[in-house]
Amino acid sequence: MIVTLDPERLRYEMAIRNLDGVALARAAGVSQNTISHALQGHRVRKGTLHQITSGLLAFPPLRMLEDLVAKPEEVMMLTGTRQEQLPRSGVPRSPAGSS
Repeated sequence: MIVTLDPERLRYEMAIRNLDGVALARAAGVSQNTISHALQGHRVRKGTLHQITSGLLAFPPLRMLEDLVAKPEEVMMLTGTRQEQLPRSGVPRSPAGSS
């Protein structure tokens, strides 16, 4: 099965864990090119999705980052999140269908 990751969500998840593409690729056991393609919205295999997810889960999110920053636009700059992804509190929403 082939799936398309949400590049904005992936960038956000990387940002709140202070990960770049190299670090995530290493943690996930995939190539840097695979992460780059996912960030560009290219489709990936289901197994690759699981590897990327495992790589992200290996690092706890820095959720306090959002709690410490008062202005939503500054959270956006720090995490690369778009305005429409921010709820009123300034903390990005989970994608539809997840919790």
